[in-house]
Amino acid sequence: MPAWTGNVADIPFKNITHINYAFIRPTATGMLTAVENAAKLQDIVSKAHANGTLVGIAIGGWDNLKNDDFESMAARAEYRTIFINGVATLLEQYQLDGVDIDWEYPSNTTDQSNFATLLTELGNVVHAKGRYLSAAVAANGPYADGVQRSVFNSVDFLNVLAYDGGSDSDHSPFNYASNALTYWTKRGLPASKAVLGIPFHTRPSWKSYKTVVAEGANPNTDVHNGNYFNGIYTVVQKTDLAFDRNIGGVMISNLSQDAPGNNSLVRALSTVIARRSPGLAIQSPYEKIHCIPGEIEAEHYDLGGEGIGYHDLTISNAGGTFRYDNVDVETTGALTHNHKIAGIEAGEWLSYSVNVTTPGSLTLYARVSSVYEGRTFHIELNGIDVTGKVVVPNTNGWQNWQTVTAATSYLPKGKKVLRIVMDSGDFTIDKIAFQSLPVSPLVAKADESSAVISGLTLHPNPGYTGYAQKITLTFEAEQHEVSIAVNDINGYGVFSSQYESTDGQALDVTLPNLSPGVYTVRIQSGKNSWTSKYMVK
Repeated sequence: MPAWTGNVADIPFKNITHINYAFIRPTATGMLTAVENAAKLQDIVSKAHANGTLVGIAIGGWDNLKNDDFESMAARAEYRTIFINGVATLLEQYQLDGVDIDWEYPSNTTDQSNFATLLTELGNVVHAKGRYLSAAVAANGPYADGVQRSVFNSVDFLNVLAYDGGSDSDHSPFNYASNALTYWTKRGLPASKAVLGIPFHTRPSWKSYKTVVAEGANPNTDVHNGNYFNGIYTVVQKTDLAFDRNIGGVMISNLSQDAPGNNSLVRALSTVIARRSPGLAIQSPYEKIHCIPGEIEAEHYDLGGEGIGYHDLTISNAGGTFRYDNVDVETTGALTHNHKIAGIEAGEWLSYSVNVTTPGSLTLYARVSSVYEGRTFHIELNGIDVTGKVVVPNTNGWQNWQTVTAATSYLPKGKKVLRIVMDSGDFTIDKIAFQSLPVSPLVAKADESSAVISGLTLHPNPGYTGYAQKITLTFEAEQHEVSIAVNDINGYGVFSSQYESTDGQALDVTLPNLSPGVYTVRIQSGKNSWTSKYMVK
């Protein structure tokens, strides 16, 4: 994280294990230059430690191979001692967790030998204090060849700068990263100490990834207007490569250059980490907890990966857009900013963190498409089926959308986990929404001129929670155009329905599964009405 740019508020601390604050440098006699924007460093340390993230100080940085300061300091024992003591003091002053040596690069045999000596001596002091020591190294070539093997024992990890390999398409392609890891592990670096560097800048302009995306670059590609960079898919591939090679991690240069929201490279690589490290995965909302009543985009399923945020039967996102796990997401027609869940197979599901703000029986609306008949899904809330099977019709085209509806059972108030469970495959789903049942005029105060329906009884009363409530209304005579509304104790509608006529003198009604409590049942037939309390135990 640079001292001179980037906002602390934008750092995704929960996705980062280490932050190296860049840069300070040594002087020729071993002193340290001042920490730039020290208040920013202190803010980073405070917020990072609150999130379990470590913070180190990065010493050095690219300076066109003008490394007189490093060369002079590392060449003499007394200067190295001054330098190491200064680093130790800095670690205590700012409560830092480590130090990253970014000497780019020791370019002759004398400097390379002094580099190894410096890291050995610094490592002894840093490790005695329980801190980490890392160093930046070239991807391969003569600057990498000069790093002595003793360095491998002195550091906790090496940041392999697998970028700036050229000014165009050779800047940082996938094969450059792969070859760099092969080079270092063949040299004897333990895989656990190799950290793959991923650039968040472009070449040849040096613009940030954030800037070129704002200029219209497709985040899923690697070039825009002659500028080459690592887009989302290359970052995903490189993070998968890190797992395939069983190395220590991936490193970003630098955080301030990331794009926000769905275009974030940190978000993309973090998704891979969650997918490949199920033991680390925690279920959390994609962007926010969804409110019910309200609308939920199907592709905004929870984070956490396979078996937590979703269950998908195929490997990788066959749709190739928006999310970078195994759920198949496609664009909706020509609208590249709209997405749908496709490639659905029976038994798959998607989870969403929700907050039911209005309890009761709601209406589900789902925007779906299919070219097959009779596909179905259902909605679960905390593992309980609240809709039964919802039928997806043949819409005669994958881009021909229809909205299907279903009444839910009673949804209790509070934070829950909702799932869309696929009973069958071969359909697509764009979004779902929940709305309260329409406010019925039956809920309002009865017209003073209306008559009371005489001789009407409701049984059984009370009912019992845990399943649908089945009640029978018995009238003195057959009724026509009967309306029923049921409200909870707070006045929220939990059920409403209309019937053309009763079955003789009786009307059987199935209410949703209701929570224990007292409800108001109101019946209207023509201008006549009837109201009663209904208890659920």
